[in-house]
Amino acid sequence: MSHEGVYRSGERLVTKRQRVATRGASPAGAAEQRGGGMDFEILGPLRARQGEQPVQLPAPMPRTLLGVLRTRSDTPVPVDLLVDALWAGERDPRAAKKLQLHVHRLRRALGDPGRIRFDNGGYTLLVHPGELDAERFESALADSTAISEPARAVG
Repeated sequence: MSHEGVYRSGERLVTKRQRVATRGASPAGAAEQRGGGMDFEILGPLRARQGEQPVQLPAPMPRTLLGVLRTRSDTPVPVDLLVDALWAGERDPRAAKKLQLHVHRLRRALGDPGRIRFDNGGYTLLVHPGELDAERFESALADSTAISEPARAVG
């Protein structure tokens, strides 16, 4: 984890990433800026939320698919790797077609078909800044470190 610059924003200290992500946004508008309030939880059980509503993942395959795509978000995951992850190396001549079906189901469950794109021979899960719990945890940790080291926070 890198320690980035910390800035004063009103009465609180924020990281450069937070400052850029929320520039010009009200707290109420932050969810919209994050892509409609989608949250991906990977610390603990894998879950997704749209605002306050949990995303109902219909079956084990879409949950596994979301987990694999989440590990490499914003990066295409090759079809072969996804097939291996979903079918544990079992070769099925229809695996690529079955994968398309599971991607379709996951897109529908997430409520935003544009979240998962196909390009360059792989599927990409698009995750906006602030939507991943692990990222929010790292940011809060960086904030607490900056607060506990006042000389660093001001300089």
